[in-house]
Amino acid sequence: MRKIAIFAGLLVFISGACRKDQTQPDPAFYAYDYYPLELGKYWVYQVDSSLFDPVVNGKPILQTRSLIKLTVLDTFGVGNGLLNYVLSLANFDTVNQEWKDMGLWSAARSDAEAYLDEGNRRLVKMTFPPVPGLHWDGTRYIDEQTIVYISGEPLEMYKGWDPQIVSVDQPAEINGFSYDRVLSILLANSESRIEKRYALEQYIRGVGLGYREYLILDTQLNTDDRPWDQKAQRGFILKQSLVEHN
Repeated sequence: MRKIAIFAGLLVFISGACRKDQTQPDPAFYAYDYYPLELGKYWVYQVDSSLFDPVVNGKPILQTRSLIKLTVLDTFGVGNGLLNYVLSLANFDTVNQEWKDMGLWSAARSDAEAYLDEGNRRLVKMTFPPVPGLHWDGTRYIDEQTIVYISGEPLEMYKGWDPQIVSVDQPAEINGFSYDRVLSILLANSESRIEKRYALEQYIRGVGLGYREYLILDTQLNTDDRPWDQKAQRGFILKQSLVEHN
């Protein structure tokens, strides 16, 4: 223990002696701007979704295209000192040509992680700095067996989620636009004869979420080799693309 203490003391001394000559790490290295949070910021997304139901066996009961807007409205603090940002969620009413309130979410960012609360489900969306191949516990604040009801049907939506960074600062095309620096995160990619869990998110540096694609599907047709969009009996397919932001 004495040797360890002496060694630790030497490290402190050396660090202090060299501090004047050291440069602070470039904030860009941590890539916080993949998850920008500031008052007044907004994002508009085109969302294409398909809902499935056991009654119709593999045929979506509802296919929709809609516009969703997220706006940073306010902030609030919590006991751990983390600043949370209040996000308003709105859906565009094409009949009345106006935005309709859908509720509130919240988001936060620490030095090491980014968080999003969707309907009281807190998820760890990414880690800083993002490193290709890195895994983390994205569902540590919820039970993986949490039941989410989709069209009245129960689903273990987060079962088997294992977030992993696929690539960082790579060029990509999103909704017809080219971006130089995109972060791709595979939140889930598991499949059995009766369950499919796939979730991909792509973030644009300096902008935020640019695209996400979810396939959260269940079936009891466990001997069926048809594609999931033909044999699914419950769940949903979602594709969300950025169309406007400030």
